[in-house]
Amino acid sequence: MSARGWIWEPNDYLTKPFTRAELLSALRTRFAKHEATMQQYNAECERTEALQQRVEALQQALESRDHLLDRYEQALQDAVPKLNMATQMVDSLPSGIKQDRCLKILQAVCAQEITLVNKLPSLQAVLAPEGVELLRQFQLVSW
Repeated sequence: MSARGWIWEPNDYLTKPFTRAELLSALRTRFAKHEATMQQYNAECERTEALQQRVEALQQALESRDHLLDRYEQALQDAVPKLNMATQMVDSLPSGIKQDRCLKILQAVCAQEITLVNKLPSLQAVLAPEGVELLRQFQLVSW
């Protein structure tokens, strides 16, 4: 059989003249290479898809973390005006039992807010992407 040299690639070169069996063998080899290339391509596509899913999960975790930190920060910011108002109210009360009672309440609220502020570094550590995913698995966060 006589034909031109290359079939697809330099490695697939057939010298002329070649037999039908050599041509079929070269074609089988080429199809086997193509199959191996397609398997590798499909594996890379699956790997890419898995990586994209992981990136999306990390983005969701970061959004969840940011949302929770925003809520936490807002709660702390909301407390300041309340504490100021409570302080002014205590100042306006006449000395005595009422003022002492209000002062104890104010001190308790201040202690709670200080506790929240002190927990912020721990909260940030828990809210790393892996921590948020764990919280989500236990349905402790829903966003």
